[in-house]
Amino acid sequence: MMPLIVGMLGAAGMIAAYFGLLTVTNSFSHAMLQFAEFWPWITAISIGFGIQMFLFSYAHRRMAARNAAGVAASGGISTGSMILCCAHHLGDAIPVLGVSAALIFFARYQTFFYAVAIFSNLIGITMMLLLIQKNKLQGKSRLARSLFRVNMETLRNITAAFAVVVLAVIFLVSTASQHPANEKTGSAVATPSLGTLTNSEGGVTIGITPSYIGEDASRFEIILTTHEGSMDFDMAKNTDLFDSEGNRYSPSGWEGSPPGGHHRSGVLSFPPVKKGSAGIRLVVRDVDGVPERAFSWSFK
Repeated sequence: MMPLIVGMLGAAGMIAAYFGLLTVTNSFSHAMLQFAEFWPWITAISIGFGIQMFLFSYAHRRMAARNAAGVAASGGISTGSMILCCAHHLGDAIPVLGVSAALIFFARYQTFFYAVAIFSNLIGITMMLLLIQKNKLQGKSRLARSLFRVNMETLRNITAAFAVVVLAVIFLVSTASQHPANEKTGSAVATPSLGTLTNSEGGVTIGITPSYIGEDASRFEIILTTHEGSMDFDMAKNTDLFDSEGNRYSPSGWEGSPPGGHHRSGVLSFPPVKKGSAGIRLVVRDVDGVPERAFSWSFK
C-alpha cells in the first residue's frame, strides 16, 4: 500500500510543480487555462513519474535501496522539460536583453520538450525494473513472473535507442516545419542571415524570421505566445509587408495555427518584393491593444 501512496504523491507533486510555476509567474486562472490546453502531455508526464516513484518505493522497501539516482535524474528531466515548455512565462520576471528570442525558441520546440520528459520517464521506469530484476525483488505473483520474463537491461537499451531516434525525428520535423524549402534556387536574399526579431508589447510575444525572400515569393516564419486570453485574430488580415521604397504587399496566404489558443505558429506568405530593394519592413497591426508592431531587416 505504501508504494502506491508514494506513486500517487509523486504524480500529484509533478502536477503541483507545473501549477506552481505558472501561478507564481502569472496567475492561477492562467495555469488552469494552460492545463486545459496541454493536459494530455502534462498528465502523461506526471503519471510516468508517479510510476517511477511507485517502483522505487517498492524496491526500497524490499531491500532498503540506498541509490535512488535513477529516479532523481529522470524526475529532474521531467520537471525541467515541463518548465521549459512554458518558459515564455519567465519573460514576465526576467526582462533582460535577448530573453525573448530564447523564449520563442522554447515555444517553437514545445512538442520536443514534452517528448523529452515522457521518454525520460520511460527510461527511468525501465531502470527501476532492471534494479528489481537484478536483485530478484519481483515477488512470486503470476503478473510479476510474466513481466520479468523480459530482460530488463535489453528493454532499457531498446527504450533509450528508440527515444533517441524519435526525439531526433521530432526535432528535425519541428525545424523543417519552420523553414519551408525554397521552390526555386537563386533567391534574392540569403534569408538565414536576416535573423529573428521579437516584440513583447502587450500580452503577446511575436517572433518573426524571414524564411525565404526570393523572386517568386516572400515568406516569414511567425511564432506567437500569450499569457492570458485567446489569440483570435487573423494574421493574414493584420499584417502587411513594405519594401525600402514604401511599396506595400498584402499577404497571399497563412499556413499554420488557426485563430485561438495561447501558442500559435505558421508561415505567412507574400508576393515577391521589388528587385533592388534595400530592405523590408513587416508591420503587424492591432494585436492585444498594440496599434502597430514593426519588424525591419536590411539586405545590406
